[in-house]
Amino acid sequence: MIKAIIFDCFGVLAQDGWLHYSETRFKTPVERLAASDLLKQHDAGFLTAEEFATQAAEMSGLPKEELQKIITTHQSKNDKLLGHIASLKKAGYKLSIVSNVGEDWLDNFLTKEERGLFDDILLSYKVKLLKPDPLIYMMAADRLGILTRECVFIDDRQVCVDGAKAVDMQAIRYQSFDQFIADLSTILTNTDY
Repeated sequence: MIKAIIFDCFGVLAQDGWLHYSETRFKTPVERLAASDLLKQHDAGFLTAEEFATQAAEMSGLPKEELQKIITTHQSKNDKLLGHIASLKKAGYKLSIVSNVGEDWLDNFLTKEERGLFDDILLSYKVKLLKPDPLIYMMAADRLGILTRECVFIDDRQVCVDGAKAVDMQAIRYQSFDQFIADLSTILTNTDY
């Protein structure tokens, strides 16, 4: 029986400003790999936000302030999904966020009420683990006091969905709100889960 629903942040609860920026700015595979590695170091807590911004600006050739403005311009909440999450909370499901992120920006991005929808928020930089490391999924379930098989994990990246499945979670790749609702409904009404 499913007891908890765990959400990724970037690409699910919010648009991913860095992804949009890096896809348009870094043209070669080598540039994209370097940008991806830099983000991983930040998300794992090995670079501060300031260090990440400085190095990313150097890589892109833009002033740091301009880079930060571009990235934050492309971050917006998925209000439709957040509204649905409130109904999942009322239905009695435990809710969590597991996000690869380099700092706790959620206090500035989500309102206190929106953060209050979640029973737990697990951020990669605090635990020095990145999805799809199996330990981060197991830690998420443990912090909710349930088994991994009692969780549904939602992420926009297939590699992270596969990571959740590898530890016996149900998982959905988020592509659109309507597709998510249909997939979640199938899982929640299937008594085999």
